[in-house]
Formats: sequence, structure tokens, C-alpha cells
Amino acid sequence: MPSFAAFELLCDFISNFETRPDDVFVVGFPKSGTTWMQEIVWQIFNDGVVHSETNFQRVPFLELASNPRIPQPDIKTMPSPRILKTHLPYDVIPKGANEDTLRS
Repeated sequence: MPSFAAFELLCDFISNFETRPDDVFVVGFPKSGTTWMQEIVWQIFNDGVVHSETNFQRVPFLELASNPRIPQPDIKTMPSPRILKTHLPYDVIPKGANEDTLRS
């Protein structure tokens, strides 16, 4: 179980996370095929190119972005469109300044 400090870091990270209009969130319940779906989405956005990096390096896990112990790409500096994976519920996922443009 994550510590309270890790939970606080995640809440702070999500509260201050700035979405971009072309961000893509792959969202699903744990053990429901989210990892498989992130690979499919990445392939669609990259014309089916097979890449040597793991899917965790190409599609970062939003919940782990605030954990300094887990090596991941810096989400804030990733090129657009960013594909991000999460198991967070819809009401917790970061939204843009204009929530009207968010598509689910």
C-alpha cells in the first residue's frame, strides 16, 4: 500500500498537471487490458512502427509520474501528442482549462 507521502505527491502532481489539447489518456480498471490498449494506441499514432523501447517508456503511467524512485520519461517534456496510461477514475484525471474539449 502506498504511503501517505506518496499519495500526497500524486495528488499534488495531478492538481498541477497541465494537459494539452491533444493529450490521449488510456484509462481502464487494473487487470482489464490497459497495457494491451496502450500498445495499440501507440501503434495507431506511430503508423504501426515496432519500437525497441518498452511500452512503459513510450506511454508513461500517470500514477507513477510523481514517484522519483520509478524511472519514467518526464511527462512534461514529452512531445505532442502525449499518450498517458492511468487507472484513475474519470473525475480524478487531469482536465484542461476548457473541459468542454475533453472527449471520453
